[in-house]
Amino acid sequence: MRYRPLGKTGHQVSEVGLGTYPLGGALITSGSYWSGPATYGAVTLETAMETIHHGLSLGLNFIDTAPVYSEAEVYIAEALRQRPQHLKDIEVFVETKGGEHVLPAADGGPPVLARDFSRDALRASVQRSQERLQTDLIEGVLLHSPVADEMAEDPLGLLVELRAERHVGHIGVSATTTAEAIRLIEEDGRAEIIQIGFSLLEPEPTERLLPMAEERGVGIVIRSPLASGFLSGSFTADHAFAPDDHRSLMPQERLAARLREAESFLWLVEEGIAGSLSEAALRYILSFSGVSSVIPGAMNPAELEQNAAISDLGPLPATALARVAETQRELGLLS
Repeated sequence: MRYRPLGKTGHQVSEVGLGTYPLGGALITSGSYWSGPATYGAVTLETAMETIHHGLSLGLNFIDTAPVYSEAEVYIAEALRQRPQHLKDIEVFVETKGGEHVLPAADGGPPVLARDFSRDALRASVQRSQERLQTDLIEGVLLHSPVADEMAEDPLGLLVELRAERHVGHIGVSATTTAEAIRLIEEDGRAEIIQIGFSLLEPEPTERLLPMAEERGVGIVIRSPLASGFLSGSFTADHAFAPDDHRSLMPQERLAARLREAESFLWLVEEGIAGSLSEAALRYILSFSGVSSVIPGAMNPAELEQNAAISDLGPLPATALARVAETQRELGLLS
C-alpha cells in the first residue's frame, strides 16, 4: 500500500481507502427527499468487522463514513475496538459527515432521510457520530453535499468551532459539483479536505480542481470511483438488483446508457493495459497526484482486497491517459 499526504492536515493516508456506504447494511427510508432503499443491501456486523480488519492488515488506514450509511459508524467503532492485537497500533483516520440525517418516522414506519445544515442540527449530528464511533474526537468531519440554500447558517463555520473545541480534528466539505469545490478553495479557504465524485465517467476535476488543490494543500478524497458499480464490470443491462439496493430504482434506459458509456473504456482491458475495468478505473484516479485517497466501497473482505491491490500497480501509462481523455471528449464527458 502506498500513502499520500491528506493536504496540509499532517496525516499520511492510504491512497486506497474504504468507503463504507455499502458496508453499513440495508436501510429503507421514507420522506420527500428519498423514499425506498438508500444503500446496497444487507451486511452483518461480523462481515463488516472482518472486512475492516482485513483492510487494516493490507495497510489501509483511511475510512470514510456518514450517519446515513445505515449502521456503518457503529460497525467501524466495533471493528476498531475489537481489532486483533497486531492491528491495534495502526492509526486510522476516520472521516464522517454531517447535514444529512436519518430521523424516526412519526407513524413508526421507515425512518425519514432528511437534510438539515442548521448549526443546532449539525452540532447534534456530530455528537451522535461521536457516540456511534465511540470517540470524543473525530479526525475528519465534512458537510454532506450541501447546496447554496442550505448554507444560510454557515455550517462550515460551525465545524471550525467544533475543531477549536476539539470535537473534530479536521474539517471539509463533500462537494456536489467541481465548480463548488473550486469555489471552496478559491473563495472560502476553510475546508482542509474536499470530497468529490471523480471517475472515468466523471472526469471534470482533472481540468482545474486537482492541480489547484495540490498547489494549495487541500486534501482531495475521491468518492464514487466505480460510478456506483457501473465501472466494476460486474453486471449487465438486464441485471436485476435486489429490492434493498438503491440501484433498483434506476430507470432501465438510464442503466443501459450508463453501461454503454462504461464499455467505451473496455479497450483498456482488451489491449492488456489493465486486468479489469475496475482496475483501470481506480488506476486512472490514482494517476493524478492531486488525489489524496480514493474510497471505493466494499461489502466483504474479497472486494476490499481487490481494491487495495490497485495501489501496488501504479498509474496508467501516459499514452493510455491521453487516449482516455480523447474517449471522454467523444462521449461529451470532457470539454
